[in-house]
Amino acid sequence: MERISHSVGHGGMNLQSDVGIVQTLLNRHRTAAQSLLMVDSVAGGLTIAAIKEFQARVVKMPKPDGRVDPQGVTAEFLYTSPAWISFHDTAKYLNGLVATVESQFKKAAAGLSSVLPNNMFSQRDQIAWGAKVSPEFKAKVIKICKNLDFEPDHLMTCMAFETGETFRPDIKNGAGSSGTGLIQFMKDTADLLKTDTKQLAAMTAIEQLDYVEKYFRYIQRRHKKLDTLESVYFAILDSSAIGKANDATVFKGGTKEYKSNKGLDKNKDGQITVSEVTAKIRAMYQKGLQQGYLG
Repeated sequence: MERISHSVGHGGMNLQSDVGIVQTLLNRHRTAAQSLLMVDSVAGGLTIAAIKEFQARVVKMPKPDGRVDPQGVTAEFLYTSPAWISFHDTAKYLNGLVATVESQFKKAAAGLSSVLPNNMFSQRDQIAWGAKVSPEFKAKVIKICKNLDFEPDHLMTCMAFETGETFRPDIKNGAGSSGTGLIQFMKDTADLLKTDTKQLAAMTAIEQLDYVEKYFRYIQRRHKKLDTLESVYFAILDSSAIGKANDATVFKGGTKEYKSNKGLDKNKDGQITVSEVTAKIRAMYQKGLQQGYLG
């Protein structure tokens, strides 16, 4: 993850690229009970409120100011305080970081050259699930997401979910549908992309990423912005569900779509709702930020 170059938040310069970085980092630190921010690169009220909440909960600022400065303490906590750090180690970690930052400030005040630490639990170049794929695969995902203007964390999470965390290009849908590969390409989807599931399964994972990008470009012509984890996943599962309310039904029992995705029906009531899907994909996102998965 890149570092911001200018201030973000209340009274900040709020360059789009910097705001997007802060929104992504804030999402990595959101608790399971908190909704994720849209990564829309706009420093609106929700983003500023999320900065203040992070400053109060994690940085322990007595008076959160809702602003992240490039060389400020809030930025350093965002960069280096990992979402996966255990509760047992949290106090030790935070105390160590505060002591290091205070030391750097003292050196700066004495006129010495000072750069805040960036190597402790650094996440700058890491993405969700990145430790489970090759460096080449990771680099291509980052490039694709830059082209598509959405977050690598989101795409990696969705591919981890669709492949049972294997990232295999030949993996088949366990319920017997034609779903194949990194985003479970269906037969009709493969036809749309001028290929077929047999050819897709024969590709390497890196080769198949080209078709992942082609598919999302097709979806983006119908949905301008995929700026949330949920919207990226619904683009794969059922794009008509993008933007629907949490209690909306995605699939009903008795349909082939329900049969292929019945594992998402948490309460087994014969309906798969937006909130049930969201809970599953959010859990996968959180797992991808844990030690051994983030990389």
